[in-house]
Amino acid sequence: MKRTRFTVAHIDQYMHARLKQMEEEFERKLGKRVALVAYEAEDKGRE
Repeated sequence: MKRTRFTVAHIDQYMHARLKQMEEEFERKLGKRVALVAYEAEDKGRE
């Protein structure tokens, strides 16, 4: 059987880094959305 140059640990580290990056992007987008909704609600409260 041919050995690959990747080990399970390397794949896990890569996947962990990728998931962390995706999580941070999601939190940024969600934060922007929450801020927008809060701003709109505050704006409607002034009317």
